[in-house]
Amino acid sequence: MAINAVVLTTGKVLLFSYPRRDFAEVDYGAATLWDPVLGTGPDAFTDVPPPIDPDTGRPANIFCAGQTVLADGRVLVAGGNLAYENATNRNYAGLTRAYLFDPVTETWSEQPQMRQGRWYPTLLRMADGRVAVASGLNERQDGGTNRDLEVFTPPAPGASQGRFDLVGGPDALGSPGRPPTPALYPHMFWMRSGRGLVAGPSPRDTWFLGAPGVDDSFVWEDAPDLSRRRSYGAAVPLPGGPQGPTQVLQTGGYGDDNASTATAERFDETDPAAGWTPAGPLVTARTNQNTKLLPDGSLVTIGGGVGAALWTATDAQRAVELWDPATDRWRTGPAQQEFRAYHSTAVLLPDGRVLSAGDDVNTSADPVTGEPRDGNLVDTAEIYSPPYLFRGPRPQITAVPERVTLGSTFKMRHRVPAGGRPVERAVLVAPSAVTHSVDMNQRHVELTVVRQAGRTLRLQAPPDANAAPPGPYMLFLLDADGVPSVARFVEVQPA
Repeated sequence: MAINAVVLTTGKVLLFSYPRRDFAEVDYGAATLWDPVLGTGPDAFTDVPPPIDPDTGRPANIFCAGQTVLADGRVLVAGGNLAYENATNRNYAGLTRAYLFDPVTETWSEQPQMRQGRWYPTLLRMADGRVAVASGLNERQDGGTNRDLEVFTPPAPGASQGRFDLVGGPDALGSPGRPPTPALYPHMFWMRSGRGLVAGPSPRDTWFLGAPGVDDSFVWEDAPDLSRRRSYGAAVPLPGGPQGPTQVLQTGGYGDDNASTATAERFDETDPAAGWTPAGPLVTARTNQNTKLLPDGSLVTIGGGVGAALWTATDAQRAVELWDPATDRWRTGPAQQEFRAYHSTAVLLPDGRVLSAGDDVNTSADPVTGEPRDGNLVDTAEIYSPPYLFRGPRPQITAVPERVTLGSTFKMRHRVPAGGRPVERAVLVAPSAVTHSVDMNQRHVELTVVRQAGRTLRLQAPPDANAAPPGPYMLFLLDADGVPSVARFVEVQPA
């Protein structure tokens, strides 16, 4: 079940959740690798179960965890499901455990535990490579949200263990003089200004996080409130050129009336007085939709449902929507075969296509038969090909450095096939790490083309770690018609 999805530096996709094929026993986790190079048959999938949880003797139940990609390409997974709701207790409980997944060895390693459990946390990789961890239900199954702000420091070179540091003391969030405790799976982005932006989904869950120090302290600033609650909506850091993102776009979700909305709003940190301003609305109101940055700077929204009825969708939500940055308008595209709402995921693949997967049972009734539309407990996936893949031959990257340093220039080589257009742009897109419509690693950074001589391009790397936090990125070339190459992974290193 692809409830969590992460694109790896090997080009494979890590998918994990609880095991849908064993629905009666969901107290353990399951994880699978999909290799797009091998197609979509059984041979393309490899099980990589999480480590054994000593408390259960079974693979750790990392369903409902948060995840992101570290600077060295490993995946950090923090939290998960300790206990489900039941007849006498309608609350869930979060795991205190954390793990790293190595995409090269395809193995897991356990990390130190967090102070409290986290069910539905968000992980934010900062400019210095550390990861801020916020929110999630605690381990006590009392409905309480974890109020700790913790920071994970990755293992030093040659070491196997990182560490979690409690910042600001126990239960710092929500205490007097401190920012509010964000709702579950908050939207968090590292911005051009060198701050983390917490942006909903609740209207007042909006504040800036300064890079936490090593002295048990952190700095925060208030930020303008959202215009409305956007539970299970999507949020994206918009492309901001070579300097990195200054704007965030929020779309859809449901509010106090429990109904989906098609409205959208954006915030620009360079003009905070303007607050969140209206943006071009979706064509169809959606909740639990996935919105992806595409190489050409446009967006695609996939799937979604009809509101607080999380498992319910209609034919309207099956159609994808495409956003044009030049007009700030959305238009509909082709429809998926499956309804994909709650627990659906979508990621941009290195070949420019988009994987759409996950989803639970769709409980909406067929208008003719009155039967549930989708009672299938077997997970499926679909692959969407955006319009830019039908505009002509694709440029090809023939040579590129494995590593580039922030602030430097570097050379790469390419070729334009017969009938293709000249290359005009180069961009970095961070690999997705998504669950519950929250992508914890999405980013698009334009590279300046310094010089082009025949097949050789000289490119300017991002200026600093606030523009592009160090780590792996997919490098795409785009021709004059916006047709992208197949990406090559490059590691962006600090100066």
